[in-house]
Amino acid sequence: MSEKVSPRIFAASAAVAFVAIAALVVTGAAPPHGTVAAAAPKALATIVVSPVVPTDLATAAPAASLDDAAKFAWNEFFALNWPAARNRRDTPALNCAFADPRLTCQGPLVWETFRGKAEIFPGQPSFTSTVTPPGYNPNDPRYGYDTPPNYTNVYPFPVGQCPNPSAIVEPPAYLNIDETDQITLDNMFAGSGPSTPPPGSPFNSAPQLVRFLAKANHVEYDYVAKNKWWGLPDNDPNPSTGSPAPFAGPQMETAAYVTNPANFKQPPAGSPKLIGLPFGTIEIKAGLRLLTPREAGSGKFIMARGRYYENANPNQNLNPCWYQATFGLVALHIIHKTPTAPYMVYATFEQTDNIKTASGTPVEDVDGRVVATQPCAQGQSSPCPTTPLELLLQPTPQPSSSATPSVVLTPAAAAYCTKPQKQLYFLEEQNGTPTNGYICVNRRENDIPPTIVNANALAHRTLAQYLTAHKIGKTPFQFYKLVNVQYQPIDKNYAGPYQAAGSNPGTCANPACYHLANIVVETDRSLQVFSGGLNPGIQTDYNAYLGAPVPPVIHSNVYYAAAGAHGPGKGYNMGGCMGCHGSQGLLQGGDFSVILARGATTANAPEAPSISLPPPTATLMGARHAPYGAKRSNRPVRNRHLVLDRAP
Repeated sequence: MSEKVSPRIFAASAAVAFVAIAALVVTGAAPPHGTVAAAAPKALATIVVSPVVPTDLATAAPAASLDDAAKFAWNEFFALNWPAARNRRDTPALNCAFADPRLTCQGPLVWETFRGKAEIFPGQPSFTSTVTPPGYNPNDPRYGYDTPPNYTNVYPFPVGQCPNPSAIVEPPAYLNIDETDQITLDNMFAGSGPSTPPPGSPFNSAPQLVRFLAKANHVEYDYVAKNKWWGLPDNDPNPSTGSPAPFAGPQMETAAYVTNPANFKQPPAGSPKLIGLPFGTIEIKAGLRLLTPREAGSGKFIMARGRYYENANPNQNLNPCWYQATFGLVALHIIHKTPTAPYMVYATFEQTDNIKTASGTPVEDVDGRVVATQPCAQGQSSPCPTTPLELLLQPTPQPSSSATPSVVLTPAAAAYCTKPQKQLYFLEEQNGTPTNGYICVNRRENDIPPTIVNANALAHRTLAQYLTAHKIGKTPFQFYKLVNVQYQPIDKNYAGPYQAAGSNPGTCANPACYHLANIVVETDRSLQVFSGGLNPGIQTDYNAYLGAPVPPVIHSNVYYAAAGAHGPGKGYNMGGCMGCHGSQGLLQGGDFSVILARGATTANAPEAPSISLPPPTATLMGARHAPYGAKRSNRPVRNRHLVLDRAP
C-alpha cells in the first residue's frame, strides 16, 4: 500500500488558521505572492530576503568585519531556506515567496534537497570495491544529482524498514538523519522534548535525543562525480582485522601537498588531480529532534519528515533498521567556500529556545541576548556553563593508546545532573572522560556577542517587513538566530581557551567567534572551546601523537595563502568549526570537507542510539524494542572524526 506524503508541516499557524489559508488558495483569494523579484546582487552589504545565495562577502573575507560576515550568513540562510523547485535539487522555486503558506510551495526547502553524505559517498561492501552514487549518470551535466532520495544501497550492508505491519509506505525522506552523536564525543538531549514518542509517531528509543545529518550541494557532488572520487575509503578500522584502511591516493597526495612547507595552502579550486573543492561548494550539518505536540503547534519550529535509525535488536549483532517521522530543526550549520574565503565561511544558526532553565524559561531571547539564568548548583560559582562543570586540562604528549584524558569534572567528586527537567543535557561517551552521568547545560561558554545580536535584530526586522509586504503571517523562520560566523583564520600560539585580552569584537578575533560552537552540535567542553586537533584522548591545541616532541608543539590545522600571494602560505592553530574542519578535513586530504576527507562509509553506519545509562525523565519502552538503557551494540565503533592528524 502506498500513500502520498503529507505536505510539508510548517507549523506557521494553528490548524484552523492553516485550513483558512488553504481555503483562500482554492477560491482564488490567496495573497498575491506572484513571482519572486529579480535576483539580488552577488555580494550584499545589507540583509535581504532573496532566493539567490551570495557568492562571497561584500568585503573580501580577510579584511571583512564581523558585521559583514553576519549579513552574508543571514543572506545564505534566507536563500537556502527558500521553497525548492520540484524535481530539481538545490534550486529555489521562483514562483514561491519565502515562507510561502500556499500548499504548492510547501515541499522541501532548498538545503533539504542537497544530497546526503551517503548519497555522494555510498558505503562500500569492501575496502577495494566501488559503488556509484544513486542515480549517477555520466551523460548528465549534473551527473544525476537530481535523482530523488534513494538509500537502498548507500550503506555497506542492507538496511531495511523496521518491522511494523501498520507502517505507511512513503517515499524516502530528503532528510536522512543517520548520526546520533556529536562526532563520537557525546550524546545530546533536550529535556523539553517528549519523554515518549508523540502520538501517531513510530517507535523511537531515545525521543529526547538530538540526531544529526550532513549534506552537500550540487557543486561538491559534481566535482566528486566528475573525478569519480566517491570510492575513496575512509580511515575507519577494518572490522575484520582492526587495522586502518589504506589511504586513497588523492587524499594522501593532497594531505602531503597541503603540509609541505613549500605550499602550506590548499590545492587550486577545482583541481582534477588533488582535492580542491570549487568555489560555491556548500555543506550543511543539521541537528533535529522530536517535538512535543505543544512544540509542534507553537509555530516556532521548522519541521520536516526525516528518516532515522534504530537497532533491530540491541542484544544481537544485527543491522539497524529505519523509521520515518516528523522532526523539528534545532540547529543548522552552513559551510560555504568562496573566492575570498577558500578555507570556507562557517555560519551556525539555532532555534531560539534551545537553551532553557530547568523550569523551561528560555535563557536567551530571539536575537541572542541573555535574559535568564539557571542558578549554579551547590559548590559552583558563576558563571557555570554546565552542571557539573567540566575542566579542560592541557595534555602531555604520549602515544594515543595511553593519551592523558583532557576533560575532567571539577571538583573531581562533583555530582552529576540527575534531573535535567527542561534543560539540554549530554552524556560523554569517550574513554577517559566523565561518562558516569548526565551533564546539564546552563548557558554557552561564550555568549553571543553584540555584533551578532544586532545583526539578528536587523534580520528579524527585514523578515517581518517582507512578510507584511507579501501578506504572509507568522512563520517559524522568525524564531531562528545566528549564533556566530567564522570567516578569518586566526593563529593562537598558546595552549588553552582563546584569551579575550586584546581581542576585537568587530572581527573574528574574540572568544565567541574563535571558538564558534552551536549549543546542540558542539556541546561538551572539548567542542565549546575547541582549538588545534582531536585525537582519541580528546586532546586539543597540541600535536600530541606518537613521536611528538617534548615539550609539545602548538598544532596547526589551517593552512592558507591569500589569492595572488607569491610563495607558501601560513599555518594557523584555529578553533571552532574552521579548526575542526581543518583538522579533520584539510589535514586528511579532503580540503575543508569532512565528508570528502572521510569518503565512503565502511563501518557502523547508519547510527542507531546506543545509550549506556537510563534516561533521567523517560520511562523505558516495550520489551520488543531497544530501551534507553540497552547494551551497546557489538558492531565496531565508527570513529569517523577522531583520527590522528597526518600533518607533522
